[in-house]
Amino acid sequence: MTSNHRFHSIESLLALAIPLILVVLMFNWRAKQSMKKQKNQRNKLLKKLNGKKGGEADEDEDDEVIKEAIKLMEQKAKKLN
Repeated sequence: MTSNHRFHSIESLLALAIPLILVVLMFNWRAKQSMKKQKNQRNKLLKKLNGKKGGEADEDEDDEVIKEAIKLMEQKAKKLN
């Protein structure tokens, strides 16, 4: 009498082990990516709070936007006059 047990052959063990290993590796990779993202967000917020490079870059962008708005307002004023 031979019994056909599911885990009797190496192929059946590999068929179960390989997908499980892939799932574990993918989960670990996603967890690391998520932690990197949180770390980057935290660093950006700390830079803004401390007024370092991140905050200064935003101020420069704001200055450019303000200058453009002033130019547009001056152009509209010239057109109205």
